[in-house]
Amino acid sequence: MLIKENILKTIQRTWFFILLILPIFILTLFSETESKTDLSINFFARPLIFLDSIGFYIKQIIYPLDLAVNYGRTPSFVLKNIFSLILHIILALSLFLIFVFKKNKKLIYGYLIFVIGFLPLSGLVTFYFQLFSTVADRYVYFSMLGVSIVFVGFISELKKLNTRNIFSGTYIFVLMIVTFSQLPAWKDEISLWNNSIKKYPEVSAYSYFARGSAFMETGKNQEAILDFTSAIKLDSTLELSYYNRGNIYFDMRNYSAAIADYNSTLQLNPKNMNALINRGLSYSEINMFDKAITDFSLALDIDSTNFDVYVNRGIAYANLGFLESAIKDFQNALKINPNDEFAKENLKMALEKRNK
Repeated sequence: MLIKENILKTIQRTWFFILLILPIFILTLFSETESKTDLSINFFARPLIFLDSIGFYIKQIIYPLDLAVNYGRTPSFVLKNIFSLILHIILALSLFLIFVFKKNKKLIYGYLIFVIGFLPLSGLVTFYFQLFSTVADRYVYFSMLGVSIVFVGFISELKKLNTRNIFSGTYIFVLMIVTFSQLPAWKDEISLWNNSIKKYPEVSAYSYFARGSAFMETGKNQEAILDFTSAIKLDSTLELSYYNRGNIYFDMRNYSAAIADYNSTLQLNPKNMNALINRGLSYSEINMFDKAITDFSLALDIDSTNFDVYVNRGIAYANLGFLESAIKDFQNALKINPNDEFAKENLKMALEKRNK
């Protein structure tokens, strides 16, 4: 009878924790993994990446001195660094087996909540940010509830009250110091990415890109170009690094460099409409109107309601003397925005040229 009651209690507690986690699990699954990406990860490699994630987070909790906004632990990086992969797998499995061996329910429940809390972003399925890192501190916010339960379970293993108090107080004090030491890194966006690059320089392609974007927003174009270039050296598939650097070159009127970067962007993503438009504008600036028309046409294949593209293609047609095509484009632009004076003026000039 007693065994039956214990089994029922265990089942009830398990369902309680599952119901507690379920809303967070569903929200995470749909919010973070809606932009899934094909990283071509071998199906049998995904459990290894999953275990690596668990072990990595455990290591960070035990030794929280290398915190950063981006860790650069992409699937390819994890699978290439066998030593750290094995270390994290051993840490993940051994800790769970120790909890099971001790038969301490708080430790087991806490561990399970910890893992389930970030399960949708653990590497078992692909998600967009995994292009830059499978692990991120923000993914374990809810999982820290499980860590708290494990901490209570561990403290309950200590028999003497004084020992519990000393251990708890010391650990909390250490965490306070670590927290205060992290404050300078969060001073602003530049400081945040500086910290990430300093701690993980060889895997910071995304960090360089993000810092470059921050420099770009504040008008520090030379610094931004250097960062986008560094990001490309570390990861030649980082599409937006080429695109942003191309935009800076365009603003600097270095159209040949801008076109080269837009070419690289479009090789990685032929459907990048903004890159097509900007490359078309670059071609127009150097009077290569035929190539500009090709790019604007490709952009309109993606979005046939883009007012600016119709106007710019119309101007390119007019410069080549194709007045009928230019008139048609200006008319299409005015269907979208009937009150635009610039489109009206260009249409008027095209009509006058044709009539002459």
